[in-house]
Amino acid sequence: MLRSIEIVEAVPNKENPDERRRRLGTVRLLVGIVGPLDQRLSARVVAVLTQEARREAKAETSVDTDGLIDAAISLVEPICNARRN
Repeated sequence: MLRSIEIVEAVPNKENPDERRRRLGTVRLLVGIVGPLDQRLSARVVAVLTQEARREAKAETSVDTDGLIDAAISLVEPICNARRN
């Protein structure tokens, strides 16, 4: 069990979306297997999921921020162009 957890804890530098999906699927399976058997190992597996949730939240926040910036520019640009003319 320990080796399995160590493998899914390590995030490859250039993990593609399919590899990430498979790694997280394995993590979810490990939660069900390890949870009832060992609290310490279970905490490590849950930590992997928690870290991934934070990464996803940051990525979503970045996308949301980019969208807000684009919206702000589209609102301000016509005003700036009107003042120039």
